[in-house]
Amino acid sequence: MVVSGARSETSATALESALGSSPTDAEVESARGFVAVDVPTGATTAEVAIEVAGVTEDVAVAVAPPKEGAIVDTDLAVKLGPCGQQFEKPLEVCVFVGKALPDRFFTMYHAPAVNCENLDLGYASFEETTGNVYNSRTGKLCGKVSSFSIVAGVSLPVPTYSQLDGRFMVAGGGCPG
Repeated sequence: MVVSGARSETSATALESALGSSPTDAEVESARGFVAVDVPTGATTAEVAIEVAGVTEDVAVAVAPPKEGAIVDTDLAVKLGPCGQQFEKPLEVCVFVGKALPDRFFTMYHAPAVNCENLDLGYASFEETTGNVYNSRTGKLCGKVSSFSIVAGVSLPVPTYSQLDGRFMVAGGGCPG
C-alpha cells in the first residue's frame, strides 16, 4: 500500500515515538493534524494507492455533527480515498488531535460519501468508528474503518452524572439494598 497526501508524512508509531514519554504541550500541538493509516495484511486482494486529503469547510459543514455539543474541526478531519474503497479487514486510522479541552474528550467518527460518482450529493451522517482509542498524553486518536470516507477526530463533552444516571436505572443497576 502506498499512502500519500496531506499531513501523512510519517507513521503514527514514529511520530508518537518522536514525541517521547513526556511531551510538552507545544510538542503535542506541533503534531496536531498528522494522519497515519495502518493497513493490515489481507485487507485487500489488490494493491491500492491510499489518498489522504484535507477537508474543506464546505465539506465539513455538509456533514452534520454526530451528537449535541460535538465539535468537528476541519484541521482534524481528512478525506480518505479512493472514495468508497472497501476492505476485507478494517484499517486503523490515527489522527493526532492534540489535548482535549477541559471536560471534553476525543473520539473518531466517519461519514461515507452518498455517491462516489457524484460527490455533490454529499455525505451520510457521521458514525462512530470501531476500536476508538485516545491517548491524552500524546494526542493520538485511532479508530478502525472498513471503507473510505471522511474521518474526523470529534471533541465531545464528558457525560455528567445526571446523563449517566438514567442508564443505570433502566439497566437495573445500583447498590443492593
